[in-house]
Amino acid sequence: MDRRNFSDWLDPMPQTPDKLIHLIQPFPADRMSAYPVSTLVNTPANDRAELIAPK
Repeated sequence: MDRRNFSDWLDPMPQTPDKLIHLIQPFPADRMSAYPVSTLVNTPANDRAELIAPK
């Protein structure tokens, strides 16, 4: 989600679908990145920030 939409998404006040539908869209692939991480992420008991650090 684009940072400029954070306040709309996180607003605790009830909203109608019409006011939020603009938030439900694919994120641009050119703004994403992928990298391998540890296989330890496959176990919910492992909950440490370093699990998602690039390998």
